[in-house]
Amino acid sequence: LQEDQLQLISPLVSFGCLLLNELGQIERAKCYFSKLLHSLPSDHPDISSIQNNLGNVYSAKDELNLALKYYEDAYRKRRSTLSENHPLIAGSLHNIGLIYKDKGDFDRALDYLHQSLAIDEKNYPGDHSSKAITLQNIGLAYQSKGDIDSALAWLKRAFHMYTRVLPAPHPYIASALGNLGSVYEKKGDLDRAIDFYRQR
Repeated sequence: LQEDQLQLISPLVSFGCLLLNELGQIERAKCYFSKLLHSLPSDHPDISSIQNNLGNVYSAKDELNLALKYYEDAYRKRRSTLSENHPLIAGSLHNIGLIYKDKGDFDRALDYLHQSLAIDEKNYPGDHSSKAITLQNIGLAYQSKGDIDSALAWLKRAFHMYTRVLPAPHPYIASALGNLGSVYEKKGDLDRAIDFYRQR
């Protein structure tokens, strides 16, 4: 998570995030967030974050329909309480897009990811790692769809933005290099693919 996103997480939610993201204790995180969801009043300010994290839990468990349900619940809740260009709205759109990508509905995935990017552009007019992540996932969605040329264009944008905002070496830069290598491999340009793989 980016620093500006971490500031939006309450202490109540952060323990569950620790279980899920740092300790990998998916079942404990599921139990924790489920208990919170059912014990807090429906208008509690953390409800949408809890719903979103339950989406993260079920995404990690590869239970895509449940993940989508909780991501959509969080999105609706956020739409009712936050401004339309709030970063958390972009986050919800991004998460929903990723689930549709995993479900193989690439056009719908791209629609949600592009909506997320439009909000990112308003919040981060210049280079920003959150925006680079969205660019990368748009590229990966195009790659999964089989549109290799579009994938390459978006993945290049993500890679160049990562190199401008992150220190090298960095796992995100290494991942971006691997993605570019994979696309060039699919295009049959093995020399260039190997070059990107070697830079990781």
